[in-house]
Amino acid sequence: MKPLQRFADLMPDAVLAAEPGGEQLERQRHREYREFRSPTARGEYFQPHPALIEHIRTLRDTLGVPTYPFRSMLSAEESAALVSDLLDPPDF
Repeated sequence: MKPLQRFADLMPDAVLAAEPGGEQLERQRHREYREFRSPTARGEYFQPHPALIEHIRTLRDTLGVPTYPFRSMLSAEESAALVSDLLDPPDF
């Protein structure tokens, strides 16, 4: 499925990182981070965890902050606060 269709289906509040790759890479990431899946949401949502946050930081450092078509549906201020809270969480 193409990214725009996936985002239309998922309706995320914000996209913290985008990683190029196909379905095989997506399945691999789901396996890697399955223990961090949100228990109250569909399998596409994950809870913050140091390993996942580090992967997000690496993607952002390497590929930059996601832009269109991965724009946040939040205002710029809300998105910045959310990203800051998630990427710089209190100690676990």
